[in-house]
Amino acid sequence: MTDLNSPNVVVAISSLISIICATIGSLYVCRMAARKDTIQELRDKIIAQEVIIKQLNENYDKLYARLLQERDQACRGRESLQNEIDHLRSEIKELREYKKDK
Repeated sequence: MTDLNSPNVVVAISSLISIICATIGSLYVCRMAARKDTIQELRDKIIAQEVIIKQLNENYDKLYARLLQERDQACRGRESLQNEIDHLRSEIKELREYKKDK
């Protein structure tokens, strides 16, 4: 049977513990590095999405302003047409009155 207190056994156990600790440490470092990359990738994606959202908001603002402008033009056009219709009605009324008078 091997004596656990012999120098060779102590060195072997010590070396095995060192190898296990080094392996665990390197796995932890790799995991943290991968996590850091993942966090950085997520940050990049968030920044890209924020840029897209900003562009969408700008496009929305432009489209909304254009819609308001076109609505205002349509209202002015409708008012103009209504004025023209009113004017024509008054002319027709005047012509009818003129015709009655003759």
